[in-house]
Amino acid sequence: MGTSDRQPLFEHFVITRYSAVFTNEQAPPQPAWLEYRLGFFVEACRASMSRQDPAVPFRWLVFFDDRCAPEFREEIEDLAAGVFEPIWTHDVFWSGVAKRAVGERATAPYVITTRLDSDDAVAKNYLAAIQDEFDSQDFLYVNFARGLQVVRGGAVYQLDYASNPFVSLIEKRSEGDVPFTIFGFGQHNHVRRMGPLREVVADPMWIQVIHGSNIGNEVRGRRISPHRYDHLFDVDLGYDHHPTAGRLLKDSARRWVDALRLGVRHPRVPHTWVLGRVDRIRGTRTKARLESSGVTSVKPRDVAQPAPAAPSQRTGRRCRARRRSGSG
Repeated sequence: MGTSDRQPLFEHFVITRYSAVFTNEQAPPQPAWLEYRLGFFVEACRASMSRQDPAVPFRWLVFFDDRCAPEFREEIEDLAAGVFEPIWTHDVFWSGVAKRAVGERATAPYVITTRLDSDDAVAKNYLAAIQDEFDSQDFLYVNFARGLQVVRGGAVYQLDYASNPFVSLIEKRSEGDVPFTIFGFGQHNHVRRMGPLREVVADPMWIQVIHGSNIGNEVRGRRISPHRYDHLFDVDLGYDHHPTAGRLLKDSARRWVDALRLGVRHPRVPHTWVLGRVDRIRGTRTKARLESSGVTSVKPRDVAQPAPAAPSQRTGRRCRARRRSGSG
């Protein structure tokens, strides 16, 4: 990133929670979980963020629980060099640590904050595309609905996901006040309760990696042959670039059955899918804030959040082996 004496109009912060705890009662993650998660972080998340357009200004803040082994902390500091800023804390993530971190660093009149989970990836032009939506808005959420899901076995699925976990917030900063940030409201799928939401129609802009310890993520999309999107992503997740037509047809039939089962377990999922498809058909547009009583009083700490699941011993083995061999 180049430097200039002129103050920028906005600053862009990407926020990732790696191991910061959700509640005061939650114990810090075990070493096995930290090691398991690191494979996904390195191969998906860090890889995609390190390959963003160098001309696009941003700061990537990654939050870690500081109650960890010195060796893990040293490895993270090595990975962070020139790519992200590790923030070590044992405070509850939903208590406002992300908001304070942004507030301590922001100086521009406007702030953009973007969610990114530590095991997911984004397209090479993702941050540039978010910034292209900036127009000095006082308060606006920005969402790119179309993305991909990758199963560690190799299959790739495409879906349109309204108000998804990659959503961003553009806001005007008030001197002396802490920015609201994308984590000012804890439920990404309900951000329209807080402000207007711009749904942007584009090629797939993100990848969810589906694995054993995702919280609440299941395959929801339609299986595709992903080679047509290879130019958008610069990550190697070991997926099947050229599945046969027969395999795609067979998988499509099975996915309809799985989708029905998923809808029974999680009734909101079909509604989200329909919203995503409708938004795709209607094109890029800004949806007004939903007027509901009482929602402005909701604080991040008031929103119940699940604790991390225990890692699968099989899932992530390939990531760890590749990282140790220096590939990727």
